[in-house]
Amino acid sequence: MRLIYRPFDTDRTVVSIRHHPITTVTINRIALAAYLGTSTTKLARMLRALEGDGVIRLLTPRHVEILEQAKLLG
Repeated sequence: MRLIYRPFDTDRTVVSIRHHPITTVTINRIALAAYLGTSTTKLARMLRALEGDGVIRLLTPRHVEILEQAKLLG
């Protein structure tokens, strides 16, 4: 994954209104789930739970806005 910090990024396809970092997931969800040792279903549930808790915001299948970086790391 790579983090994109606004407003300096030239990629205008994904925009963060609040200037939070946005990460680009460079592998597909099957590979990400395998890397994390889980299933794609559980990965989707985890991502939705993080979004529901206000930690992340799913922008596209490959772009995730980090809203609460401290919570994500802790």
